[in-house]
Amino acid sequence: MTGLDLSDAANLSLIRSVFFGRFARRCIIAGLEPDDVFSAVCLSVIVRNNGEHPYDPERGTKLGWAYAVCAGATGHALERHRRRRLVELLGLSRDARLDQVHT
Repeated sequence: MTGLDLSDAANLSLIRSVFFGRFARRCIIAGLEPDDVFSAVCLSVIVRNNGEHPYDPERGTKLGWAYAVCAGATGHALERHRRRRLVELLGLSRDARLDQVHT
């Protein structure tokens, strides 16, 4: 099997330690629940394992791959949260946003 198997406790512990050690604080500062973002990180690991970018020991370490996956998933969650807050602050509905794009 290619990739990191999350059913292996050591791999899950690695992902958890990288996320909570480096990225959880960013989530808390932004107002997100770190456990929710960690779930998104785990989903991202599964998607990458089954897709084009599984962990390959010939290309790097598990730690480096875990860091990259955590950084990408956390960044995506933070950006999505920022956009949603902006839309709420501006009071725009989905239809109003589409009208502004097309005018």
